[in-house]
Amino acid sequence: MTQHTLEGSYTRRRDGMQFTYKATYGEGYRPAWRAQVYVDGRFHGEVGGVILNIDLPSHVQRQVAQELVHTAIERSEHLDNEPEGLANPL
Repeated sequence: MTQHTLEGSYTRRRDGMQFTYKATYGEGYRPAWRAQVYVDGRFHGEVGGVILNIDLPSHVQRQVAQELVHTAIERSEHLDNEPEGLANPL
């Protein structure tokens, strides 16, 4: 399966927190997607999933993958806090 990459940024609406991400996604039926999410250049967590029961043209899959990453960042509670081991010791 062919893998594609996608990089971008997203500002979460509910709190204004700014994220950048590096994502990969596949082609074809039930493509998987996964994104590493960063805040201020530091790894903050991962989001991912599978697009179920759909086979889209490749240019549409890129748009869907980007929207899924943005939605996951917006809704994901595990991205609310500093990752363990990266918290500021102050």
